[in-house]
Amino acid sequence: MKDTFQKKFVVLSQWNLKVEVFIWDDFHDRYLISNLGGIQMSNGFDTSTGPLKTTWSRLGQTARGEIEGDFDPNKKDEDEHPKCQLNFMISQD
Repeated sequence: MKDTFQKKFVVLSQWNLKVEVFIWDDFHDRYLISNLGGIQMSNGFDTSTGPLKTTWSRLGQTARGEIEGDFDPNKKDEDEHPKCQLNFMISQD
């Protein structure tokens, strides 16, 4: 899984960006959350060879903050959010 992300997002390290990736237990909704904003993706990051349409939605700051809090790996109440299975950095370093 880590190798897949590093290969697909190598351009990020070329721009001198650092990305921290969290892989969580199964859950329904998929999000891309960053310090710049949030996007909800109904089908996640899955890829296919066919030209399938999907809808992405920009999250408002309040919703992004709530979702980010739900997936905080330091959150104490383990029953309230999915468990982090894998965590790694993608960077030029």
